[in-house]
Amino acid sequence: MIHEAPHDYFRYTPFALEFMLSNASFTVQSIAPLGDFFSTICLKMNYFSRRLIRGPRLARTIVSTGLLPFWFLGQSMALLLDQVDGHRLAEAPGYCVVAIRRPPPTP
Repeated sequence: MIHEAPHDYFRYTPFALEFMLSNASFTVQSIAPLGDFFSTICLKMNYFSRRLIRGPRLARTIVSTGLLPFWFLGQSMALLLDQVDGHRLAEAPGYCVVAIRRPPPTP
């Protein structure tokens, strides 16, 4: 799936992040998902509805401003629903990684 074209160059999974950081002399402390299934679906719905807005710039701005409360409410509800889902790593739209750089080996 293409995201943020033409500037989407990589898809990072928790496994890829840990692998790349380990190979770059980091020790991964934690990898936490930023959202889950419901926040991902809601985010996709917001992106889709945003793409449907057509017309002159002023009209698009007015319609987008009118939709902001619905987008915000949807994202807020999605975060609550995410708390009941048990597949946090599988459906996350992004991850927060905490890693510490390992000191170089002494000669």
